[in-house]
Amino acid sequence: MNIGKLNRRITLVEMGKTSDGGGGGKPFPLRQMDVWGDFRKSGNRSSAGSGTLGKAYDVPVIDETHYVYIRRNSAPQVDRGWQAIFEGITYQILDADALHPEYTILRLQRFKKGVI
Repeated sequence: MNIGKLNRRITLVEMGKTSDGGGGGKPFPLRQMDVWGDFRKSGNRSSAGSGTLGKAYDVPVIDETHYVYIRRNSAPQVDRGWQAIFEGITYQILDADALHPEYTILRLQRFKKGVI
């Protein structure tokens, strides 16, 4: 891994859920950490009327998937369900691939609904 490519500041947030006493809950951040990462846009796919919501309302849906490479020892416990914030945009972490000894690859996804 080229250390010079870790040039983007990314905030990783572990989410928890508070109990409201009625069986539901509200998400809140348990902890967060700032790490340096290599943010790579892997591809954007858009389709009008895709998914259940898109078909029901005929709304264009954009599905963005990105990859972030971080040093393995900077955030070894990051896992699915966490959030990543990059340049003010919040992404869901779909999975964390920690098979390489030097770095961890986070797969992020962001959904937007509206007019293209």
